[in-house]
Amino acid sequence: MDRKMAATFGEEVRLAFKNSGVADSGRPDTDIRALLYTAGNIPTMLGPGFTTMVSAGQGVLVIDRSTYSGSDIFPKDKVRATERAGQPWWEVAEVTSRHSNLIVLSLTQK
Repeated sequence: MDRKMAATFGEEVRLAFKNSGVADSGRPDTDIRALLYTAGNIPTMLGPGFTTMVSAGQGVLVIDRSTYSGSDIFPKDKVRATERAGQPWWEVAEVTSRHSNLIVLSLTQK
């Protein structure tokens, strides 16, 4: 189900890995397809059991772990919405990987 959601409702985003604010040469940037929720675009089709509140300037990126083979993601890394007008950036505030099949990033807009 997670793969179908990402394929249907996901978008291309760039994960930009940082170390002390500069590009981390040991973790090259990567483009992935994932679900990016921001204020005003929380779809109702997520169904019961998935609830989130997103305020202006914040976001949530949901990555299907089974399709992600990139580097580990840490707070202060960046996410760019490459399919959105203006290609906005967010900073990773928190990484939650306790879900068996999902990696969830809490984001703040930069």
